[in-house]
Amino acid sequence: MGGKGSGRFCSFETKKIENYIFLDVGLLNKNGCLHSGWNGCWSWNDESGKSYSISMNRNNFGVNLNYCLKVGEGEWEKVEQDISVIHIPCRFGGNRPYFICPGQFHPKHRSRKALKLYIIDRYFLCRHCHELKYSSQFESKWERQLRKANKYRLKVGGDTGLGSDFPDRPKGMWSKTYSGIFDKYNHAEMMVYLEFLSK
Repeated sequence: MGGKGSGRFCSFETKKIENYIFLDVGLLNKNGCLHSGWNGCWSWNDESGKSYSISMNRNNFGVNLNYCLKVGEGEWEKVEQDISVIHIPCRFGGNRPYFICPGQFHPKHRSRKALKLYIIDRYFLCRHCHELKYSSQFESKWERQLRKANKYRLKVGGDTGLGSDFPDRPKGMWSKTYSGIFDKYNHAEMMVYLEFLSK
């Protein structure tokens, strides 16, 4: 997007949500970018360390974005996009900001509130408009259960991997809590083996 780190925003791999960069309204708010009259450059890095930056200014309705990008093998393009921002009161005081997705591709998703907007091709839109899915949605049943088992091992300081020993109760953890985690781990690992046996 113009300047430092300019480059393609989109990955043409399987449309997994983890493959795409996004704008996080919570981070913008935390860094003061949603304050009235704010104007500047917003920069961030993706998981691979590649940096991106866009020009942004706060207006009466939300944020105005200006950036340059290249789609596929095409020429560099200048893009301007307006995104509405609303603030919803929280139950215990204060409020939380949300983007209003500007997508027009799926009528049922118009005016959808979103905490993150992702970019594919030219515009920042919600994951529903871009039809993005989480990696876990591509997992087989045994992979999903193995991920659960690993999560429970890590909770008590263990190592990941099928068949790894489940560690003893960590110091300071209630026995009831430890037993509950062990039961969930045991069930998940048993389901992994059952899935293999059923093949």
